[in-house]
Amino acid sequence: MAYTEGISFINTPTRGISWHDIDLHLTGTDKTSWLYARNGRLCFNALARDFTTLPPLTDSEWEITYDDPKTAERMPKKCIILGTVRDESKGTAVRHYILVITPKNGMVGSDLYERIGAGDISGACLVGSEKDAKAVEIV
Repeated sequence: MAYTEGISFINTPTRGISWHDIDLHLTGTDKTSWLYARNGRLCFNALARDFTTLPPLTDSEWEITYDDPKTAERMPKKCIILGTVRDESKGTAVRHYILVITPKNGMVGSDLYERIGAGDISGACLVGSEKDAKAVEIV
């Protein structure tokens, strides 16, 4: 991943999050760390969605922290939805907790991505529908 440290800047609620499925490759053995990767890299597979934070959206509809904000401005971006908080009375999504990703080494069109940020967005920020999501590998 572009940034190798943990994510400490997402404040998720302690209850009510529906976590989404991701295909996480933890390849360690009982004799090694769970972070050991036989092929030399840790990665996971997930569905990436397009999103926007441009007007008419307001700042209350998104909060994203980028690993390097100056560089992230000019990068193509997608998001991986990690978890969703729903309004149970209406059955609608209220907030999505996301990783922001970009093509690895700037290779637009590639299925290989890396994390460049994380945060939360409202459903209004998502572009297209779930059927438009792209299967990607995040390294």
